[in-house]
Amino acid sequence: MSIADLQNEIIPEVNTHSVQTDGTTIIAVKYDGGILLGADGRSANNMYVGNKVSDKLEPIHQRIYCQRSGTSSHTSTIARYVRYYMEIQANELGNLPPVESAAQVMREIIYSNKNSLSASMICSGWDPYKGYQIYQVNSSGYFEQGNWALSGSGGTFIWGYIDANYRENMTRAECKEFIKSCIALACYRDSSSGGCIRLLDITQDRVERDYVQYDDFKIK
Repeated sequence: MSIADLQNEIIPEVNTHSVQTDGTTIIAVKYDGGILLGADGRSANNMYVGNKVSDKLEPIHQRIYCQRSGTSSHTSTIARYVRYYMEIQANELGNLPPVESAAQVMREIIYSNKNSLSASMICSGWDPYKGYQIYQVNSSGYFEQGNWALSGSGGTFIWGYIDANYRENMTRAECKEFIKSCIALACYRDSSSGGCIRLLDITQDRVERDYVQYDDFKIK
């Protein structure tokens, strides 16, 4: 199945009337030696919190992960299709697939179905071709690589905080505290973000998860 076929294939797979949404704060940041991903845990059904500990950090391949914001069923289906294509590419290459390929496939799926899908995603990871990469993708076709990326409704409230506090080549510990403070601040202001903080550390050699309970949020 080609990527062009996805416009016909993906729509029957998802519930385009789903009310479960990831209002969300998602952020990815490069540090000296890896990439840290962070996301809150809240998913909402209309006015009600449907899940306080949802996992918005979705595996694509061994060293590639995406972060999901938008309608939960839509973003989960997109991630599943991207994972399928990356498995094919990995088998063809006999090696890890490029992070950029995953991001480009993600963009093609989202933009081709922009009138039916609600999705804004971040694709991050490591490959032996370009090293550590972070890509931001949304339904308008916007696609950008950078040292950090931010999305979700909670992101609106913390742009200034990031501008004032982000530094390149932070240590892992510094980056972790930075991401935790970003998400905690967003959750404090954004009613669609909250529940918990999930963290994921991607390096060349490993992927490691961490979890912060809501009671441990610190507002700086």
